[in-house]
Amino acid sequence: EACKRSNLQGMSLILLDLDHFKRINDTHGHAVGDEVLRRVGQILLEQSRPTDVPVRLGGEELALFMPAPPLRKGVTICAERICACIRELAVATPTGEIRVTVSAGVTHWRPGDDLARMIEHADQAMYAAKEAGRDRIFHADQLKHLRGELLAT
Repeated sequence: EACKRSNLQGMSLILLDLDHFKRINDTHGHAVGDEVLRRVGQILLEQSRPTDVPVRLGGEELALFMPAPPLRKGVTICAERICACIRELAVATPTGEIRVTVSAGVTHWRPGDDLARMIEHADQAMYAAKEAGRDRIFHADQLKHLRGELLAT
């Protein structure tokens, strides 16, 4: 809707889900889990452009909405940079430092899409990244069951 209302050329969405976050909470406690979320959120803020909208969707799922995104390659580079920064993050715990990774799904707005559809496509790509081994990025247009639908729009 924001794309339609503001006559933007489109929007891209990077959806991030912390890998094995339940294990972090169960092993190190919710205070450490909260610190991980704060630090990952800070990375998302630092790596986004002034026009981007970083949000926490819930739980350990975060998103970066990119109105008027750079070329698709630019969105991929941004997603890779965010994932690399998160991979470098070390969070102190009483038993030592822990490192975290994320799985990411990327999609691009197409005419006829609404926000819910974009989130659904990014979510499916993110779950495909998890199924492929986590700590990676998948694009919605890489998914066979979405490819025909995405190309048709």
